[in-house]
Amino acid sequence: MKKNEEYDLIQSFINIDLGSTKKILNNNEYYLNRQKSVFMVLLTQCFINLQKKGDTKLYVSDGRCMFPTFNVNSYTFTGNFTGNYLELNIHAEEGRVTGLSECYCYSTEDNSEMQSVRLYIDPKRGSTL
Repeated sequence: MKKNEEYDLIQSFINIDLGSTKKILNNNEYYLNRQKSVFMVLLTQCFINLQKKGDTKLYVSDGRCMFPTFNVNSYTFTGNFTGNYLELNIHAEEGRVTGLSECYCYSTEDNSEMQSVRLYIDPKRGSTL
């Protein structure tokens, strides 16, 4: 069976599992336009903030990114307690994760999450709580 890093990465986010996330991501790739080590520091802080607010896992659904590019799948990760959420694009080729980006322009067709806080991993972009 072919290894599917994208699926494994989604599972690591669902479980707020930094150890698994770190193992899946490649040291030679960039995530949010940053080296893996810098990205992991930002992700750690984001996950800690979610957990401090009471989230113990994240629910995943199809993302609403308006401009996904080739080899990119958009996902929304929503806290099981707070309802706060992240909009992420996973860049993958043949199941291998080649990058991550945050979606900044997404569809508001489904406004059910709009009462919750939209979170960003990158603190320069918006609230990380």
